[in-house]
Amino acid sequence: MIRWLRQLNRQRGPLQDRLAGLVSTAVTASIAVTGIAAFLLTDLVVYSQLDDELRQIARTTGNWISGDVEGLGGLNNDALATANATILVIRADSQRFPEQPDTVLQPTAEDLAIARLQTGT
Repeated sequence: MIRWLRQLNRQRGPLQDRLAGLVSTAVTASIAVTGIAAFLLTDLVVYSQLDDELRQIARTTGNWISGDVEGLGGLNNDALATANATILVIRADSQRFPEQPDTVLQPTAEDLAIARLQTGT
């Protein structure tokens, strides 16, 4: 950085031109850093809020469903649409409810293992 400034000093240009270049470079760098930081922070906050909302929906619906798995605790398509959620319940014997969901959810091997072992989330 110091060498670069010394080279600028050796150039034969007016001081105000060199100063304008230095200031514009500093402003451009600060705008870029601020923009990147704002993007990353917004991305982090949005995903955090989404995760919290999904956990809350899972807790609430889990309480309803635990008493009546086959009937999904009385939840119907309208209630799920209001919550903007799709639910697929997998029992330990790999039976799924609802059997023909409107939106196809494909459980992973990890999901099936959790259902079989009944531990984990």
